[in-house]
Amino acid sequence: VRRSGMRDTCIVSIMRGRDYENELGARLLANKRAWCERCGYRCILSNQTFTEKHGRSPHWDKLLLLLESLHTCGTSMWVDADTVVRRPFAVPLRAPSHVGAARDYGGFNSGVMMFARSHQAKRLLRLAWNQTRFAHGVWEQTALRAAMAAEPALQAGVRIYENIVSYPTFMPPFVKRNRTHLARAAPLYHVAGCFLLTRKLKRCHDWPGSEPERGRMNPTCANVDESLIGPRPLKTRDLHVDPSHGRRRPAAT
Repeated sequence: VRRSGMRDTCIVSIMRGRDYENELGARLLANKRAWCERCGYRCILSNQTFTEKHGRSPHWDKLLLLLESLHTCGTSMWVDADTVVRRPFAVPLRAPSHVGAARDYGGFNSGVMMFARSHQAKRLLRLAWNQTRFAHGVWEQTALRAAMAAEPALQAGVRIYENIVSYPTFMPPFVKRNRTHLARAAPLYHVAGCFLLTRKLKRCHDWPGSEPERGRMNPTCANVDESLIGPRPLKTRDLHVDPSHGRRRPAAT
């Protein structure tokens, strides 16, 4: 685990596997470290596997690492490994919110999340881990949604940030897709979902490498304009659970 800085806010991510053992991985790592350095945050960038002994997909590792981080971090912001920081920004989660997340086409997105060190945030992570009907797949995001749906008391402190992330994939009309607006608003770029678009796979794979080169990391850490990133309360549609996610596939014969 690589750590830098001593502040109360932590940037948390896992970068592991063949895709990150190359120049692209080094650039993505340097990109996140630069964010921590500019804003005085502590980087918790791990290459460990946490869920191996539980027989779960590595996608679930983020829940365990976030829980661990909240022992020492006042706020932990999770960013998937293939997320690019376009400019250093202050983590926007503010009390009384205890959880924040990006929005994708399906609702609450676990690729970019923020957790305050609080009973509610820790409870949500534990409840999500205990959604064992999803444990056989890559459904940690579904587990988080199901945990919130099962315990409405947790929902009041959750905020969804409509435009904190820009995606290369198509977004439906209820997400603000004006390119000029998103270029100003979104401090993060994420290629989530590219593997679903066979025709765009190569283009999507190339973009994380080119994004950090669009400009040097700004020397100062700035607040993001909340009117642009669009924080709003959680809605029922953000917690949609695909019924197929809880089903086991038949064993191969």
